[in-house]
Amino acid sequence: MSLAEEFQGYFYKLAAAIVERADADPGGRR
Repeated sequence: MSLAEEFQGYFYKLAAAIVERADADPGGRR
């Protein structure tokens, strides 16, 4: 269970970074 939680946290962090990057670059993916 601990491993799954850690993985979820990492995935959430990665997704947040991607979203932030896309927001910072409007000409990236739209």
